[in-house]
Parts: sequence; structure tokens; C-alpha cells
Amino acid sequence: MIRTAAELKAIGRSVRVICCDFHSTGGDKVTYRKWLKKEAIAVGLNEIELTFTSEFDEAWHVSVSRSVVAHLMMISNVFVLSSRSETFSLIGQEAGLCGAFLVLNSDFPAFRDIFTNKAAFYLFSSNIDIMTGLDGSTETEYGDVDDYFRCIALRVAYELDNNVVLAQQTRIRKERNPDYIFKHYIEPLLHWRDGQ
Repeated sequence: MIRTAAELKAIGRSVRVICCDFHSTGGDKVTYRKWLKKEAIAVGLNEIELTFTSEFDEAWHVSVSRSVVAHLMMISNVFVLSSRSETFSLIGQEAGLCGAFLVLNSDFPAFRDIFTNKAAFYLFSSNIDIMTGLDGSTETEYGDVDDYFRCIALRVAYELDNNVVLAQQTRIRKERNPDYIFKHYIEPLLHWRDGQ
């Protein structure tokens, strides 16, 4: 997710990765979160471009309401689920239901069963042996890691520009909000004499 976002930024896109981490309150999860922040900065993202919900509000350290998660889903246009292990992945299905473009882990066989061919699948390793479908592991190695994630970023950028549903969702979110309306339609009326 982080590398894909960094590659999207490198091709001139605005990015924001938000991770709901309310279930990760202590121990190795905190260490892992700090490591992810450092990795994000190392590949070109800033402190804001990778955010954990636990950073927004102290109450969100242990719980984030369903309505907050639903609102995050409604303003998202891409959902990356690169998880190595998962169950039936309700969160991925909810993201799809909210209209997000899904980028999923091809190395995790259950995702192909759950989501069929209605998502973009990429190799992210797995806690399942892809050859047998049983417990074990699949460790993907990339010849050129930057190029691999640049390809994912280019696919995401293509979908955002050319998938009419995603493009319309983005346009409405950007151009039909109160700030945009004020700046582009109302504020010019307030200053129309200044321009004469």
C-alpha cells in the first residue's frame, strides 16, 4: 500500500493512505506502526499521506465507530487489501459496495474466490501455500520492487481517469463540496467590483 501510494505521488497524484488501526493497541503492533511510518517517509510520503485512525482522536485508539468507517469508505476511491492472511474479508466487500476500486492480494487464494475477477489482483505474498492452497507460505520476490509498484500505481491512475464511475465520484467529491462552491462561485460574486 505504502509503495503504491508513493509511486502514485511520484506520477503527480494526490495520495492519502488511511489505516483503521483501532484493533492494534499495544506491543508489536505499535512498533510495526512506527516502522510503517518510517518506511512511508523513506519512499517519499510525508507524515500526513500515511495516517492511522489512532492518530486522529485519542478515543479511536481502541474503537472507531461504524459510521466513521462508513464515511471513510464513502470518500475513498481505491481500497488496497494486501493482507497475507484474512477471513471472509467483510471490509473488502464493504469497500467494493461503496464503489472503491479494489486492489487485492493474488497470493491469497480466498480473495480470488470471494471477489472473482471483479478486482485488480497483484502479488503481495501470503500465509497460504499458493501451490497447494493449504497453510504454509508464499513469498513473492520482486525483480525491481519500484517498477512493480509503479505498475500498480499506473493501473490505479488509469482506472481513476478512465472508469467513468470512479472519475465521476472523484469529480463530485472535489467540485461539489461547500469549500469548492464558495471559492469558485460565491466568493467571485463578493469581489466582482475589485476586478473592474
